[in-house]
Amino acid sequence: MTLTLVLVIAIMRGMTPDKVENFFAALGIEPGTAQSPGLQPGSRPLAEGEERFNICRTRIHSITWPSGRRVEEFREGLKLRWTAVDPQPREIGYMEVEKWLSSHCQVIVRPLNEAPEVAGKPSEIVIRFVDNTSATIRNLGGAVYDLKDFGEERLVESPDLQEALLELQRIAQFDPASGE
Repeated sequence: MTLTLVLVIAIMRGMTPDKVENFFAALGIEPGTAQSPGLQPGSRPLAEGEERFNICRTRIHSITWPSGRRVEEFREGLKLRWTAVDPQPREIGYMEVEKWLSSHCQVIVRPLNEAPEVAGKPSEIVIRFVDNTSATIRNLGGAVYDLKDFGEERLVESPDLQEALLELQRIAQFDPASGE
């Protein structure tokens, strides 16, 4: 028992924040952010000026595009299933959507200081959460988004979010996956 105590003390003295962070990075896990504390899956290292942004305040119930297409979770007793509605509902792969959520609830964004000129009305993607709240992602064109419904004034550029939304449309088999 004494030997075990000595080993534990030696290991604790050798641990530094840098060594712990490097260990988790080797596993593909990164520390969380102020809005999403805890360990987060790492997609790629952040470039200068980029940050991670959590679009999942709580569990997502549905995502609706401007065209009315949506991906929505339904509960039947104890069974959960994801459906794509376009305009008729059809079941889609539950695990595919769950993997999408685990990979894309936290996206990489680059904050912008000013909005670019927008030609036309921004398209709005509405996310509804299981606690009956919602947030709107406003696409101002290309990969520029207004995320002010997520708690603070946020104007960002995010090809990561743009690709994540297109990937979800491909999972839902929306034809064609247009981003709307």
